[in-house]
Order: sequence, then C-alpha cells, then structure tokens
Amino acid sequence: MIDKIRFSIFEKLNPDYLGYLEEPNGNDDEDHEDCLIYDTLIGNVTKDDIFVKPPEEITSYSKLKSNELSFEDTTGLKVLPLHIDQTQNTKKKREKKRSHAMDHTEKLIGSDLVTGFDDYKHPELPDIYSMDDLYKSVEHLVLTKGYTLKDFKILTLRRHLQKLMNVPINKQPIQFNVIFWKGLIFFSYDWEPEAKKELATPPTKIERLLQYSGMKFERVLCDDNDPDYRYYTVAKHYVNDIPLIYSAEIDCAIDKDGGPTKYVELKTHPKQADDKIKTMNRLNKKLLSTYCQNRFIHCQHLILGFRTLDFKLASLKIYRTSDIANVINNDPIFLKHGCLITTKKIFRWYKIVISWIAAHEKKLDNLEDEPQVFKLNFDREEELMDAHLNLQKIQDKTESDRIFNLMIPEWFQSFVKNQS
Repeated sequence: MIDKIRFSIFEKLNPDYLGYLEEPNGNDDEDHEDCLIYDTLIGNVTKDDIFVKPPEEITSYSKLKSNELSFEDTTGLKVLPLHIDQTQNTKKKREKKRSHAMDHTEKLIGSDLVTGFDDYKHPELPDIYSMDDLYKSVEHLVLTKGYTLKDFKILTLRRHLQKLMNVPINKQPIQFNVIFWKGLIFFSYDWEPEAKKELATPPTKIERLLQYSGMKFERVLCDDNDPDYRYYTVAKHYVNDIPLIYSAEIDCAIDKDGGPTKYVELKTHPKQADDKIKTMNRLNKKLLSTYCQNRFIHCQHLILGFRTLDFKLASLKIYRTSDIANVINNDPIFLKHGCLITTKKIFRWYKIVISWIAAHEKKLDNLEDEPQVFKLNFDREEELMDAHLNLQKIQDKTESDRIFNLMIPEWFQSFVKNQS
C-alpha cells in the first residue's frame, strides 16, 4: 500500500491513462499507485461515476432553539419564496414564471447583508465541527429505524468531507482526525490548529463581515425571521462497498415535501469585475466546491448572490447542479499547467482517498478494544505535484486518548459498546 497520495495522481485520472491500466498481478515491482487506482476505479466497479446511485437520505431533523433534535420534522426547513423552474414548460409559461421571479428578485437587490452584525455572536469552532448531532442521528436510526452499526463504516459530516474536497482546490496545508474503532471509522477536520491561529491572530472585522454576510443572505432570501430553527439531512452513500453516513445543514428548499432534489444551496460571492481572469478563477473555485457539496446530498440547485464591496446584494444567479458541472468543465481549474481539475477527476481522487483510508483498517490490531487514532495531513512541497496526503498514527497514548474523547462523547462510546 502506498504511504502517500500525491497531487501527481491527478495526471493519471483521465480516460487515456485509465484505459491502459491492467489488473495488478501482485509483483513487488508493480507501481503501487497504479494498483490503487485500478482497484478503486476499475476493478469490480461497473460505473466510473461515484454517484451512479444518488446519496440516500436516511433521516432528517429540525434543530430547535433548545438544541433538541426533532427527527422527520421539517419545522426548521426554510421555504424559498423565489421561484425556481424545474419543469419543461412552454415558452409562454416560462416567460410568465421568469417575470414573476424577476419581480421578486428586484425587491431583494440592494439588500444590506451586514444589518444586525453588531449583535451577532459567531459560533465557536468546536460547535461548528462537532459530530454530536450525527451521533444522535445514528442512535435514532439504530433504535427506531432498524439499522445496525454494521450498516455504516465511515461516520462524518458533510462539512468535514467538504474540507477534504477543498484540498486540491485550495492547496493549503490542513489536517484531519481519523479514528478506527469497533468496526467504524470516524473522520473529522482537525479544527484545533485553526483555533490556535485565531487566538494568535484574531479574524479582522472584514473577515467576520464576510462570514456574517453569507448567513444574512440566507435570511434575506428566505425572509427568515426565526433563524434559530435549522434543518439537517442525514445521508448515506457508498465508495465502492464502503458506506459513509454524514449530516448536512440545508439552507432552504423549493418546498417542504420533495426531499433532496428540492433542496437549495445558497452562497455569496464578490461582484464580478469585467474581463478579470483572476476573478473568474475565484468564481470557478467556489462553483467547484459547491458542486461537490451539492453532490453529497443530491441537491440540484444553487443560488449565488453577488455582493458589492459595501456588502449590498448586487445580483442573483440561479444554477442547476448539472449547469455548474458544465461551467467548470468548460473552463476548468488548473492544478498545474497541463493538469486540469474536472468534476469527474476530483471525485475520482475522492474515491481513491476514501478507499485508501479504509484499507488501513485491515493492517490494524485490537480494533475491538483499543481505538486507533491517526492524523491525515496534507503537506505542501516545493514542487506542487509532490504535495501529498499522508496518514500517520498517533503514538502518544495520552494524545490519542485526548483526541478520541474530544471526537466521540462518552455517551456515544457507551452506545457503540452496547451495540457490539
């Protein structure tokens, strides 16, 4: 097994290279990276698309002011007043609906996206990245829906998976915690370095305004007078035969009854300057990141709000997720000159990374009793294509126990033990 996944692997994730790969024969002189690619993307795999079967929503919940979770309850799901056309209508009907949408849009243009900022308290990093609600969802699924822990393998949040997907987009050092225990793999972004950085260099007011304006955009668009109620989906998808379960916050929906295909992702972005290649590259990075985000929950819609320098809403653009793919693939992001990141390539890379992480479980001992704690690090190198992910075991028992207890609360540890 390879000990690193380098960026250079992207140069192999194209049809020409994949078409020439042959089944590994087990010889020591084989290219182990090619073996991993073959086993993950070609061997015993009928379809290249990781989401040939869409992610399944296995439960959902509203989170109330008391932080209580109310399962199968859409109270916290905001309904979008803005019309999004999902059907193939006649030209006359489309024009009528477009006119209605434009009327509503015009009322929103010019909205102040920083009103209320002075009274806003930004959530703490441990709360943002906590997996406690996912664990409550797992408990709910096991106790009331007939699931067992064997139905799951990797437990995480969409926001943690999104951090992973952003690695080739942002190319910045980052690390994750990976815990192997009781037949499960717990995967989470390690927010502690970010917390230390914020303590040493607190975010500027502009940085906080950028964060706040995105949330305010959601309130403006949905006419949301009660933002303390939130709505989440819990989804499951497979990387080959590896099941992942994760929760994701839903910004809003076209209506409350349609499930994931009616969900809408809301984002903000600086108003575009004309003929600026750098500006377009930033936009395409945001679109690629959002495309990945949407695919994880089978969300079909994005509304992008463009803001002015003084945080006023300048315009809106509505995308279908398939449209985003076309935009990105027609003008893809360069990892380096001659090496592009397309929507297919980035999910091939994701598939390889998840398979590679899961494969480490087979090499570990005492998984039933002792949790095995690892750091997944992305390290930059002088040559960008040598930048890589590496998975290293935490050898210090005190640190290993600390991370384990930080990621997995005592009540859920007891729950898992009782189900074993």
